[in-house]
Amino acid sequence: MLENVSYFGWIAMRPKFLFKVLFITAAALARGSQDSPQRLTFDVVAIHSSPPDAAGGIIRPLPNGSGYTAQNMTVRTMMALMYRIPEKQIEGAPEWFGTERFNVEARADRGGYTIDELHTMFKSLLADRFGLKFHVETREGPVYVLTVAKGGTKMKADGAVGDLNIPMTPQGPGQ
Repeated sequence: MLENVSYFGWIAMRPKFLFKVLFITAAALARGSQDSPQRLTFDVVAIHSSPPDAAGGIIRPLPNGSGYTAQNMTVRTMMALMYRIPEKQIEGAPEWFGTERFNVEARADRGGYTIDELHTMFKSLLADRFGLKFHVETREGPVYVLTVAKGGTKMKADGAVGDLNIPMTPQGPGQ
């Protein structure tokens, strides 16, 4: 069984979850349940449009689990990273979702949060600040399974570890 991630018309294939993202009003956000458990949120958040001539982009947690920073990133990229889905599988979102770039500074009330807790906080930030609402749904779809052939594996370890420091070069517009 394969589940999908969905955004107001886009669907992304991912094992186990389907998220639907819908634009809603601030009033609808305020109507949340009073009995729900405490949501993890950042204490202070600043979101600004990136300069049009800005090159590159980065998103990373702050030291000591105290927040997150994103520079020159689209909402599409931030969502793909926080939900751990490939960006190319996001379809049907408004054009600005993948073209408008933002700088985000988000700080927690204290340090010591885990990366999963910071991701949960960032998901809440996306929902609150960009008016997105998430919903989990299951869908079936085709999957591929990699198995060892009847004759066994033909691969052999080469024994040499070598240099595992592989350089990463940013790709895409403005890079």
